[in-house]
Amino acid sequence: MTSINKIYPALFLMLTLPALPACQIGGGSSAPNQSANTSGTLDRGFSNDILVNGNTDTEHSPPESEQPEVTGVIAVTSTPTDAYLSPGEKATFKVEASSDVTLHYQWYRNGTAIEGATAPRLVQQVNSAKDAGTYKVVISNQHESQSASAQLTVSEQTFSTSNVSPATITSAPKSQAINEGASVSFTVSAKGSNLSYEWKKGGQVLPVTSSTLQFASARAIDQASYSCRVWNENNSVNCGTFTLTVNQKVAITEQPRNVTAYEGDNITLSVAATGTPAPVVDWYFKGKRVKQNTNTLSLSPLKTAQAGSYKCVVRNSVNKLDCAAANVVVKKKVQITKNLTNQILNAGENIKLDIAATGAGPIQYKCYRDGKLAVSATSSNGLVISNSKGSDSGNYYCDISNSGSSATSATAKITVLEDTTRKITLRWAAPTERENGASLRKVELDKYIIYLADQRDGPFEVAKTVNASSTSAELTGLHSGDYYLAMSTVDKLGMESEKSGVARIDID
Repeated sequence: MTSINKIYPALFLMLTLPALPACQIGGGSSAPNQSANTSGTLDRGFSNDILVNGNTDTEHSPPESEQPEVTGVIAVTSTPTDAYLSPGEKATFKVEASSDVTLHYQWYRNGTAIEGATAPRLVQQVNSAKDAGTYKVVISNQHESQSASAQLTVSEQTFSTSNVSPATITSAPKSQAINEGASVSFTVSAKGSNLSYEWKKGGQVLPVTSSTLQFASARAIDQASYSCRVWNENNSVNCGTFTLTVNQKVAITEQPRNVTAYEGDNITLSVAATGTPAPVVDWYFKGKRVKQNTNTLSLSPLKTAQAGSYKCVVRNSVNKLDCAAANVVVKKKVQITKNLTNQILNAGENIKLDIAATGAGPIQYKCYRDGKLAVSATSSNGLVISNSKGSDSGNYYCDISNSGSSATSATAKITVLEDTTRKITLRWAAPTERENGASLRKVELDKYIIYLADQRDGPFEVAKTVNASSTSAELTGLHSGDYYLAMSTVDKLGMESEKSGVARIDID
């Protein structure tokens, strides 16, 4: 017996049978404790619901999150091309586009919809010059629209094809690249009767009617896409599109500049230039190439040996130019060559801050006592505090700077002895021989140096310098306490003897 499933495989129909009374078993009487079955199910266990198709599997749609996203974006991959035709020919325009949504097409001529032109391809019979114009197609879906257009040019001349050989191109022009100022020509070779020629630059007709397009001296503005057409009374053929690339001469638009900087700084020289192909730059210093193929030259950190004149050469395949020389001046940073030393002096004497430094001028000196500015000058000779007082005592240091650097000196302790009522008088005998036993005359002596300390082991500071013509001296401004004295002798050649033995002095 043929099943319903096989007879109607495409139907999904549930048939419900009417309920049947329960079958009576055993002589027509009901079995004990067996109630009537009113559920519509046969005793044999068959359902009274019949599934037509018999396929119990359920087909599920993928979850919403797995559904592909519909963007509706239209991608135009090919646009219609211009046509140059004569009456009697057919114009064919074609567009290619894709989208994930169904696309619709409508063609227009000079802004007016063409009835029935709703396919990607349009074939138009050319009857006369009136058929010329702009043919545009609009591609659309429910999300967006795109358009593309082409130009149909129709010759107004009525062609007669009798006894006229058709125009045929045997060799089309090819793209060329030349240097600016050079000559170049493009030639189309064709055969046929009564041939005419038309050349275009970027769609604009050129005033050239021969088979050759000539440039006596190519310029940058001549770089473009070109096309040509050969035609006669019989037909018209296009030679295709070709390009002219004009390599342009190097032109320097910004010259490198002179730089003045301090040693250790970072500087960069640069030059800007135009040209096609893009120019490259080589840098030279003292006649030697120091860097190539870059429009910048970095000197980091700058050294004094790098001071001087830098030049560069800018070049491409067309020409080369020398850039203007850039002069690099390297200034020296401040460096302290002589530091401050401790001093002890009497009130009324001048404090001379003896310090020296080198570096590019002008140099500024600022000296501080206990952190406060005490004196400033543009020369170390000006670092003098006249007629000192006890309040001038303190810890001194100096900041020395120029426009590009600075340095700080060591700290020195300067003591000004202000109490002049207490003094000691020293007397001594002039030495008569040198340490090696050689005799020493008084005229050979220059001065005596008296050293003072508050401890036997020092440190000793210069307390006073006495001319060799005298053998006595006074030390004033001493406060109560113990002092330790020593002396040395200096001859006129600048040779100083060792210090004498230490003498202790107790001042009440």
